Amino acid sequence: MAVYRSEIDSERFGVCIARAETVTGDLLPQILDDCSRAGVRMLIARCAGADLPSLQAMERAGFLLMDAQVKYERRLVGPEAAGGALVRPLRPGDVGAVVAIARESFGGYAGHYHADQRLPRELCDEVYPSWASRCCSGEAADHVVVAEVDGRVAGFSAFQRLNEAEARLQLGAVAPWARGHQLYTTLTFAGMAWCGEQRLSRMSAITQTTNLAAQQSWIRSGMMPVDAWYTFHRWFD
Repeated sequence: MAVYRSEIDSERFGVCIARAETVTGDLLPQILDDCSRAGVRMLIARCAGADLPSLQAMERAGFLLMDAQVKYERRLVGPEAAGGALVRPLRPGDVGAVVAIARESFGGYAGHYHADQRLPRELCDEVYPSWASRCCSGEAADHVVVAEVDGRVAGFSAFQRLNEAEARLQLGAVAPWARGHQLYTTLTFAGMAWCGEQRLSRMSAITQTTNLAAQQSWIRSGMMPVDAWYTFHRWFD
């Protein structure tokens, strides 16, 4: 299906929001027609970074660029060490700390929600704490690890199995007070170790092209960029 209703976005922002994950120039007329017939108020649409003709067609059709994302990936060839920090699986009592770290780390984050001036800032700020909570509950991730510093939860990373070969680092962050010690890299290695236990051969991660700190950390862990795309919003009113 080229277009589908995003229930979580629609509920959060109070309007009918749909998504189209791979837009091409050929599909664009049908996508716009489907949105019109379904009463979609706003469409979140992604286009391959190398597909400039489709990108330009979307611009001509009233889409506004909101962010650019890059995917990193590493092929796993054996067990990965989790590093020297105290990294362990999530416990029920950690959820509040994980959500708090997500709230502090991603407030005003330069993603496609915050880039859209028509979306309320306070609701955009709830996207990542909500995502962290759903990762902890098992709804949005299969495995969550935390890093401890002096007995406090200092960071987390959440991983989800996508298929028989690949898992993805869905979400992760380190508390501001604990940054500068490469904890995020250590958490990434812990995810690779879990992938090895699951007999998966690849781990991937996606972020905005402007999030250089995450990309530098992934490169330290042996991941490399493999794909890129753009995120657009299109309002129907």
